[in-house]
Amino acid sequence: MRRVFISVMLLFSFCAKAQDANFTRVLETGAEQWLVQHFLDQAGPDEIQLNCPPELLEEIPEPSVVDEALHPFGRDKSKESACINDYFRQDCELLYAMRLLSDLYFPLFERHLADTGLATDYKFLPLILSGLNSAYDDGANKAGLWAMDLPRARALGLRVDKFVDERKSPDLATQAACKLLKTYHERYEGDHLRVIVAFLRGVPFADRFNIDQPGDTDLVHRMTMMHVSIRLFKHTEANHHLITWLRILNKYDAVPVNEPLYYGALESQLDLHPALLRGINPAYHGDRIPAQHRNVPFLIPAEQVPVYLSNEDSLYCYKPDEQTMTAMNEAGKRREPEGETRIYKVRSGDVLGLIAERHGVRVSDLRNWNNLRGDRIYAGQELLIYGATPVSNDSGVPNAEKNRQPKNQEKQKNEVTAQAPPGEYRMYTVQSGESLWLIARKFPGVSADNIMKWNGITEDIRPGQQLKIYKP
Repeated sequence: MRRVFISVMLLFSFCAKAQDANFTRVLETGAEQWLVQHFLDQAGPDEIQLNCPPELLEEIPEPSVVDEALHPFGRDKSKESACINDYFRQDCELLYAMRLLSDLYFPLFERHLADTGLATDYKFLPLILSGLNSAYDDGANKAGLWAMDLPRARALGLRVDKFVDERKSPDLATQAACKLLKTYHERYEGDHLRVIVAFLRGVPFADRFNIDQPGDTDLVHRMTMMHVSIRLFKHTEANHHLITWLRILNKYDAVPVNEPLYYGALESQLDLHPALLRGINPAYHGDRIPAQHRNVPFLIPAEQVPVYLSNEDSLYCYKPDEQTMTAMNEAGKRREPEGETRIYKVRSGDVLGLIAERHGVRVSDLRNWNNLRGDRIYAGQELLIYGATPVSNDSGVPNAEKNRQPKNQEKQKNEVTAQAPPGEYRMYTVQSGESLWLIARKFPGVSADNIMKWNGITEDIRPGQQLKIYKP
């Protein structure tokens, strides 16, 4: 049986015509990430057993419902062979790296998917989106294991700012992704193929998706890769390395951060290299760790915890010199949308340029936020617009100049004071995982900005917090 399997793999490799270079790089980046290198350094030679090509299982399992839904993407053998070649290059190093990471992350994905009542094979989505890299960042709009875009992440209650990106927290990002998958599952009544397309390309694309004319080569490559991954992972033998992962992760422990803390303090006073700390704490992506962040623990080597605790006060007192601070600020500049998220329904005659001007945003932003490959849109399509602030004068023409005025988000946050209007209000208790945007949607006519003004708060809220909600 194994000889037949090898022959088939070799046949596929000769049939390959081209590969998606960008997607191949996603896999390579996943294999190069700090966690994989740390495993190889720590595990020892007995734990590392490359097997290329892998051996088939004695009994091949029945295909799952997700595997069945993806079956059409296995018909084109040239595309399938390109995906297999991604895994089998360099003596199966990419396949081996993804196997290692799947042992670490798949149990987490399976638990949250099962809790949400979803098929566990959706766990392969992060593999094709980020190469199972919790620190993944496409440099534009998507980040984390689930490659979630910024507006949807914030809408799902994840914190994303210049200090913290909860999309890079495996547990929080997986919870948010499962909520989104559940929404798509209900919308498409259990059609697994459309659920996957919606997650990869958005609802408008999924609504009009046609399996006979997919129309997107990148989408086809990723769907084919997911099909190949399910088959390779489920049909072949492999050692399981979860115990080794647990042994490695147990070498790190969470510490309290009661005041803002610079990486430079940990390097100069505890001799902890920032690269090490960033590797184990990908959600903290600035040069400073914010105080008392409620969701993502900050980890350091366990043997350094007592030293950290005994020097905590002096660590907080550390301040970089002015030149270093300037360099940090320059390096940390990111273009992040501000304001509220709104859904705009495209009308007949609309074009992207007109919509962008009407809402005071850029055309490139509209493309990024909605996964658009060009400028083509259609009537009835829903567009996600982040930071939309449409303002019209008496003639109905948008005041584009006013819309484009830059906002100083940090200044706004520091100057927030309660501005409660007269009238009746009700008290609302913040639930776990909620954002101001999600709360505002429960009260027609109320915006997230309203809630911040009425309560004298910023967008950073916590479970159990009491908020005043006034009648609009």
